[in-house]
Amino acid sequence: MKRYVGIVVAALLLALVIAACGQAPTPQTVEKVVTQVVEKQATVIVEKQTTVVVEKQVTQVVEKVVTPTPGSAKKPGGTLRIAIGGDIDNYDPHSNPLDLYEDVIRNLVFDGLTSYDENEQVQPDLAESWEISPDSKTYTFHLRKEAKFHNGEPVTAKDVEFTFNRIKTMGTYINKRAQYIESIDVPDDHTIVFHMTTPQGWWIHDATFVAIVPTGSTTDTLKTDPIGTGPYKFKEWVPNDHITLEKNPDYWNPDETLVDQIVFRVLPDVRSAIANLQSGEVDAIREASVVDAVQFLSSEDIQVVQSASSNFFHFYHMTGLNNEYILKNKNVRKALAYALDKDAIQRSVFLGQGEQLTSPVPPSSPSHISPPGYPYDPEKCRQMLDAEGVKNLEFSVEIPVGEAGAADAEAMTTIWQAGLAKCGVKLNINKSELSVWLDKYLTQNYDVTWNSIGIAGDPNGFFDLIIRRFVNAGVYNNPEMEELRPKAKQTSNPEEAKKLLARMQEIVNEDLPVILVQTVPNISLVRSYVHDWRIRPDGSRLMDGVWLDK
Repeated sequence: MKRYVGIVVAALLLALVIAACGQAPTPQTVEKVVTQVVEKQATVIVEKQTTVVVEKQVTQVVEKVVTPTPGSAKKPGGTLRIAIGGDIDNYDPHSNPLDLYEDVIRNLVFDGLTSYDENEQVQPDLAESWEISPDSKTYTFHLRKEAKFHNGEPVTAKDVEFTFNRIKTMGTYINKRAQYIESIDVPDDHTIVFHMTTPQGWWIHDATFVAIVPTGSTTDTLKTDPIGTGPYKFKEWVPNDHITLEKNPDYWNPDETLVDQIVFRVLPDVRSAIANLQSGEVDAIREASVVDAVQFLSSEDIQVVQSASSNFFHFYHMTGLNNEYILKNKNVRKALAYALDKDAIQRSVFLGQGEQLTSPVPPSSPSHISPPGYPYDPEKCRQMLDAEGVKNLEFSVEIPVGEAGAADAEAMTTIWQAGLAKCGVKLNINKSELSVWLDKYLTQNYDVTWNSIGIAGDPNGFFDLIIRRFVNAGVYNNPEMEELRPKAKQTSNPEEAKKLLARMQEIVNEDLPVILVQTVPNISLVRSYVHDWRIRPDGSRLMDGVWLDK
C-alpha cells in the first residue's frame, strides 16, 4: 500500500502536534502514592490507573506524573457551544448506534461500569474496582457509593442488573454485550457479580459500552427523556436546531463538569459551521475533515486538534437486500473492489494521511494483519464481471447527511463511481437525512451503504458489531467464521487470540461482506480559549473536563 505525504501534509502534521501539545513544555511534578493491596488469591484487582495481579500483601509505590496547566488554573463556568453535523431523535443509549450519539449523549449523560481513557485503556467509572476470576468466567464489580442518577436516586447494583437484563433481550446492536451472561448475583447494594456461560477474556471491554439506566426505564421514556448518571444532564432538544445539556452538580468527579452548560447546534452545512466558528457563534466543531483543517494551520484564534493515532475507518457494507448480484456473489464484490482507487482517495480526500486497509482490525492492534486486498484495476473488474455473466450492473450507495465523515464519504464514493464507470458499472449516490439512512441501515434496505466505525480496545470489535449483525440479519454466513468468532472472544491467551483473529481477517478479505477503505484522521476545530478537548484513537471526542479561558 502506498502513503502520500507532501509538503502541505507535513505542515499539517507539525501543526497538529503543536495543537496536541498546547504550549511549550511545562515543569512536571512527580508524586509518590503508596497503596496497600490486600491478598486475594488468583484474582485481578483493577483500580484507578492501576492493574495488579495479587498473590500476597504488598506495598506498592506508584509514580504519578502531574502536569500543571500552563498559566492560570482551570476555570469553571460558562457555556460550551459545539457545532454538530446532524440531529438526534432517539436518546435511548441501548438502541442508538450512531457515533454522533456516542459523543453528544452517551459519553456525557451516561456512565458505564468502566470507561476508556484517551489512550483507550479501561478505567473505573461507576465501578471503582473489580475482580476477574482466573478462568475469566466471573466478573465482580464494586460500585461507587456516592453515585446518583440525575433524578436524585442512588445508583445500586439492582440498577446495573436491570440494565444488563434489559439489553440482553433487546434486538439491537447492544445485546451482544450481554450475550454470554449466564446469571447475575447482587450480594449487596454496591456489589454485582456476573457469571458467564463460557470464559470471556475480553468482557471488561464490553462493560465500557453499556450505559447504566435506572430500574424501570423503558424505551418510551429513554428515547425522549434520558436519565443517566453522567457529568451532564439532558435539558432540552429543539429538533434540527440544538440540544442542551447542563452540569450535574452531584457528579462524583467534579473535574469533569467544569462548564455549566453544553449546547450542541445542528449545522449540517460545513461552510456554515466554519463561518459560525470564525465569528465566535460556536466554540468548536465536533468533526472536521483534513481539507477543512488546512486553512487553520496558522490561525491564532482557531486550533486544530487531532488524536495521536486513528482506529476510526471508512468502509462499505456489501450486504444490502436490494441487489442480489452483489449480495449473493462474492466474485462480483471482488470485481467491484478492483474499481476502488484507494491511492486516489488517500491522496485527494485525506491529503495523504491515514492508512489504507484490507483488515477490520486497526493497524495499531497487535492482532492486525494486512491481507493482499484488491489493488485498483478496472480491467480486472471488467474481466471478473464478464466471467460471472453480469452485464450493465447498476447499484446505489447510501450516504447519510450529518454523520461523522459524510462529506469524505461522498468524495470517496465519487472516486469509486469513476473507477466503476471504466468497467461498465453505474454507481448512483443516494444522500438522505441521518434518521432515514439509519432506518435503511438497520433493515438492510439498500444495495450498498457507506459506514464508518471506531474500534477501541478489543480487536474483536468489528466482528462483534458488524459481522455478527450480518449473520443475525441472514445476509452473510461463513461457517468457519462462526466457529472462530466465539473462540476469539473467549480466550485470554494473547497468542491464541492473534492466531484466531488472523484467520478471521483473511476470511473477511476473501468473502468481502465489506470493502474496507482506510483509517481517517480524527480532527476537531476549537477556539483558542477552549482547553482539554481530547480525541481517542477510535474517534470519540472527550468533552467532559473541557474548560473555557475567556
